[in-house]
Amino acid sequence: MLGWLAVLLLLTLLIPVGDTLWSKVLTISGTVNTSHLQGCSVGFWKQENHFGYWPGEYTPGTPFEDVFGVDVTDEPTLLQALELKGGDVNALMRQAVAALLNSAHPDIAYTFFPEDEVITMFQDAFNSGEYQPTEGLFNSANEMGCPMSPPLPLTPTATPSNTPTSTSTDTPTPTETPMATVTDTPAVTDTPTPMATETPIITDTPTPTATDTPIASDTPTPTPTENICASLVLDGFTVDNENVIWDVTNNSAEIITITQIVIDWPIEGTKLIEVKLAGKVIWETGDDTPPTNINSEWTGEDIDRQVNPSEKKALQFEFDTAPGLSGFDLDISFDVGCTL
Repeated sequence: MLGWLAVLLLLTLLIPVGDTLWSKVLTISGTVNTSHLQGCSVGFWKQENHFGYWPGEYTPGTPFEDVFGVDVTDEPTLLQALELKGGDVNALMRQAVAALLNSAHPDIAYTFFPEDEVITMFQDAFNSGEYQPTEGLFNSANEMGCPMSPPLPLTPTATPSNTPTSTSTDTPTPTETPMATVTDTPAVTDTPTPMATETPIITDTPTPTATDTPIASDTPTPTPTENICASLVLDGFTVDNENVIWDVTNNSAEIITITQIVIDWPIEGTKLIEVKLAGKVIWETGDDTPPTNINSEWTGEDIDRQVNPSEKKALQFEFDTAPGLSGFDLDISFDVGCTL
């Protein structure tokens, strides 16, 4: 929270309050009310299964330059800008795209509104070469907590197919036994005309009665009682010397377990030493080449990576030296199918 206030105070010195976005977030007393604000992270917007949430005219393939009105290296799309690694202008670009999508989305109570203010702030920072203040502001706002997440995929329930009704096959009609033809014999003796063997009466072969196709008894298609993904929040981003911290909050009724962490940081050569959840070390392999993808070699028990219902835990990344103040990118996946 102190980091938020410091950034806002800095920006108020640089940007006149007037009728700008600051008049929307500063209260009469000069404090900042952030309780109602929301923002979805870079990690949220760049996931393929979240493309359906992109608002309005913006798509993953929209050229970055067409939206932000500047010439940048390699002419990336909005999605490619979100996927950029490292700090400086790359960090500014990816955070600006997330800020734009947050601002344009009708269901997100975002700090920056309307979209043209986000674009203007990006252009000013880009043209001045002073990337970090604006990037840091976007980054903090984009981590305010995402109100949307895709519903937990349902396990498909097999819909019973109709048991085929046995159609009775026609019992073949017996062919008539041929009548013996009486041949005239020279003898006057009456050769008895052999009587035609009686064609046996066909007993009705019972048409197999179709067993009633079982009507799918209300084995209800499992609908989750709640949208678990929408109940998970990643926010509270802070940097404390060599430590970078986020808060993971589980507002659902389910226990969730971290299964994967992908973190990128701005200063190469800085080594990630270990990761802690609520003070317990859950990974300590170490890595000095960002981004780091952690999905194995966990330390401790599975329970150490769990967040219980209605619980908030601090996820802490410890580096050997200060990794920078902004330009971080974090994705966390859980065993319930959600990614923040």
